[in-house]
Amino acid sequence: MARDESPKEDLLKQATGLADRAEWRIPGWEDSVVAGFRDGKAFSLFVGEEPVFHWNTQSQLRRAYLEGRIFKAENGQLVSMRKKRHAGQVQMIRHQLSPTEQTKLLDELTAILARLKSTLSCGDFELIGQVTTGQPVRTMTLAWLERLPSPLEVADVPNVAGG
Repeated sequence: MARDESPKEDLLKQATGLADRAEWRIPGWEDSVVAGFRDGKAFSLFVGEEPVFHWNTQSQLRRAYLEGRIFKAENGQLVSMRKKRHAGQVQMIRHQLSPTEQTKLLDELTAILARLKSTLSCGDFELIGQVTTGQPVRTMTLAWLERLPSPLEVADVPNVAGG
C-alpha cells in the first residue's frame, strides 16, 4: 500500500533505497513481483501494490502492508494500523495482533515465499528488469530465502537495522 495512495510506482526506477532489485512476472500471479535488498542484507518484497513485506538485516519481518493496513514489529509482535477517515480527518486505529492472527499472517507469508522460491529455482518466470551492484537479484533472493529462519521471526523494532 503506497503511503500517499497514489498510482503504482515504477519500483525498478524509483526504489533507489534498494540497491539491488528485480521485477519478475510469475505465472498465476496477477501482479508482477519486485524483490530487492538494502545494502545486500535487508530484503523487501512487493507483490503488486500490496502485499508488501520488509525484513531487517537479521531477516526478521519488520513491516508489512496488506489488505489496506500497515503492520509494524513491536517487541516481537505485529501491530496493525488502519486509516479511518471521519469528518475530514484521518485517524490511525491501532490493533495488536493476537497470536492466532499473527500466526495466520506469517503462514500466508510463508506460502508466498515458498512459491517465490520454487518459481525462482525452476526458472518459471519472466524477468522484467533488474538493477544490481553485483550478482543477479534472483541469485541473491534464492540465497536469502535459503537462510531465512523457519518459522518466520518478527523483529523487536520496525527499523532496518533491527536494533
